[in-house]
Amino acid sequence: MISSIKNLKINLESKILNTNNTFIIAHNNIDLDGFGAAVGLSLIPTYFGKHAYIVIDENDFSMDTLVQTIIEEKCEHFKFLTKDECLDYVTGNDLLILTDVNKKSRIALGDSLDKFSEIMVVDHHEIDSDSVSLDNAGIFPEASSASEIVTNLLRLFQIKYDENVATALLAGINLDTNNYTKNRTGTTLRAIANLMDHGGDDAYITSLFMGDYSDNIKKYEVASRNNTEFRTFTKETIVPWEEKEDTSFSTTYSIAISTDPEIRGKVVLAQAANYLLDFADVSITMANINSSTISVHGRSKGEINIGELFKKVDGGGSIKSSATEMKDCTLEEA
Repeated sequence: MISSIKNLKINLESKILNTNNTFIIAHNNIDLDGFGAAVGLSLIPTYFGKHAYIVIDENDFSMDTLVQTIIEEKCEHFKFLTKDECLDYVTGNDLLILTDVNKKSRIALGDSLDKFSEIMVVDHHEIDSDSVSLDNAGIFPEASSASEIVTNLLRLFQIKYDENVATALLAGINLDTNNYTKNRTGTTLRAIANLMDHGGDDAYITSLFMGDYSDNIKKYEVASRNNTEFRTFTKETIVPWEEKEDTSFSTTYSIAISTDPEIRGKVVLAQAANYLLDFADVSITMANINSSTISVHGRSKGEINIGELFKKVDGGGSIKSSATEMKDCTLEEA
């Protein structure tokens, strides 16, 4: 993976130097991995004397309190723009970087890609028909997170950064590895060590994820016996588009459905899916995040490619972690 990231470094440097401004955007309802990666990427244009802006739609600030907290406490000095503000800054010769996402339907600027002369992707999710089509996309499904990829980019560029940036990147890796316990490799662990050497504050991240008592209780409410149904299925049944030599394989998966109207953010659902994976091979959690949208999160131990499964419902992700949103349907229909 590192050799491929070196090629990404070369392409990224060339595009930064040959454009006026760099705009960085993560997926809608940005989480800590998308945020950490965006913060880290913003340092690269600045290193070359260029302007860098992080685009976060104004609605996102109310969707994930963890991102809002880390912005207020660690990253207020970065340049944040809304979608409309971003379009006012566009000059006609600008670079747009998508991070922690590769689908145009999942970014606020998805209908404005033609405003940018160059587009790049720095992501760890699998591609599909909705992905932005690029010759030199920096997509690394073997990485734990976008923050891991960006951490390696900063090392290759030899860019110095402070403890606040290190903490933001470390929080992103922490989120996508479930506190460094899943989806990690030796490369991931080296990136974590690098960030801690730069002052990444793991104690702060732990306190950030702990939240208050009621938030922690919500996770277990989502995964409670009343909300969770356990089933068994054959691999052939759940992924019939794959050719199997052994159709007798069976595993169990869990679905947790919460109808609690107070569960608005996606972090609780992701945490509940991680928790349920201790008891099954695949876990899926879902809940209403607003009056018309259901958020669905999936996790897998790896035997079932949860990313391929979620593509069938307009979602995406990696082999072990995926998510999607469903509009105008009930939890039962979802």
